[in-house]
Amino acid sequence: MLPKKNKLQKSLFECNPNPIRKLFYDGFAVYYKKSDEECSRFAIIVPKKIYKKATQRNRIKRYFYNLISLSLQDLKVSVQAKIRIVKIINEKYKEQIKENLNIFIKKANENN
Repeated sequence: MLPKKNKLQKSLFECNPNPIRKLFYDGFAVYYKKSDEECSRFAIIVPKKIYKKATQRNRIKRYFYNLISLSLQDLKVSVQAKIRIVKIINEKYKEQIKENLNIFIKKANENN
């Protein structure tokens, strides 16, 4: 699980004045900004249109938070990121999601 200090509220993301960078992957989109804080923070958004049941939405959030916590030490810069799920994620996409999150971390390290 991702520690509480690394979780981000949507309202705090909107308050950050830095420009937004957007990355789109199959199944989710990442919106991130450079942060002045000492640690990176993440918010996962799973719309009700995609997953009707709260248990399904929470399962997807836990999955993403777990992946982020495993690769958080590779992130060398401090960012605020909002990850928005855009379609239903099946078991066959999970390996691709891991690869895409690693690509995001590499791009975040390069851009900031």
